[in-house]
Amino acid sequence: MPNVINYAEEWKDELLEVVIQGTLTSPFVTDNVKWLGAKTFHFTSTSTTGFKNHSRSGGWNRGTITQTDHPYTLEHDRDIEFLIDKLDVDESNLTASIEKVASNFVKTNAVPEIDARFYERVSEAAINAGKADAKALNTYTAQTIIGDIKGAIDKVRRYRNSLIVYIRTELMGLLETALAGKATISWSSVSDLEFSIETRVANVDGVPVFEVIDLDRFATKFDYTTGFAKSNVASQTQTDTAWQKLAGKDLNILVASTQTVQTVHKVVSIYWFAPGEHTAGDGYLYQHREAWDTVVFPNGKTNAVDSVYIQYVN
Repeated sequence: MPNVINYAEEWKDELLEVVIQGTLTSPFVTDNVKWLGAKTFHFTSTSTTGFKNHSRSGGWNRGTITQTDHPYTLEHDRDIEFLIDKLDVDESNLTASIEKVASNFVKTNAVPEIDARFYERVSEAAINAGKADAKALNTYTAQTIIGDIKGAIDKVRRYRNSLIVYIRTELMGLLETALAGKATISWSSVSDLEFSIETRVANVDGVPVFEVIDLDRFATKFDYTTGFAKSNVASQTQTDTAWQKLAGKDLNILVASTQTVQTVHKVVSIYWFAPGEHTAGDGYLYQHREAWDTVVFPNGKTNAVDSVYIQYVN
C-alpha cells in the first residue's frame, strides 16, 4: 500500500496562511471550534432575569437562568480532483509540483469562494432578520456616502467595536472623494501577514471600511455547481424565506461583527497519488476537499440575529 499523506495536514500553517492572505473576510476565519457531531457544532446562549426589589425584612428574590442550545450543521462540503499526466510533472521536483497545484487552486478558486459564501450567509441572516434595505447604485453620491455608511453602522451600533464594513468599489471611489483633505484612505493589508491581500481601507466612526473590488463574489446568493456564480434562482425547498425572494442581488454595503460571525473549517484534505498508486490514469492524481461554512450567531440575551446588516442593489 502506498503511503498516503494528507498534504493539508502537512502544510497546515502554509495553507491557512494562503487563505488568510487571499480573502477579504479573513478576520472572520477561525479554527477555534469544538465539533460535537459528525457535521454539527453547538452554541449555547444564556439569559437571566433581572433584579427585583429587595425586602429589608429578609429573604432573596429568586431569578431564573435560561440556556438555549443552538446546533449548527455544516452545509458547504466541496471537493475536486485533477489528473496531471506524468510527462507534465518534473519527477525530480514532485513536492514543488504538489505545492504549486495546491497553491494555485486555493488562490484562484477556494479563497474567492470563502468570500462569496461569507457574503451569502451574512446576507441570508440579515434579510431574514429584517436588517436589509434596497438602494439603487446611482443614488449614492460623494455628498451622501459618509451618511450612508454611518446609517448602515447605526443599524448594528451596539457591536461597533467589532464591526467591519464592506462596500463595492464604486462606493469606495465616492468615499475617497468625500474624505479628500479630511482623512486618508490607504491601501492596507486585511490581515497581519507580510504578503496579505491589499485593498483600499477607510475609517468611518472608528469602524474599518474595506473595498470589495471583485464584485463577482459580492452578492446575496450563489450557485455552486461548478465553482461559484451569482444565482437568482430560489431553492425549491426554501421559496418562502425572505432571503430566497432576494436571490442574486448585488450588494452595495455589508456590515458584520467579528464577535458573532465566524467562518469555520471542519475538513481540509489534499491528497497526491503517483502513477501506479491509483487507477484513474497514467499520471499524478490531485484530490482536494474542504468542508466549511460561515455561521451568524444570535445574541445571547434574546436569541435574535442583530449583528449584521446589508444594503443591496435595488
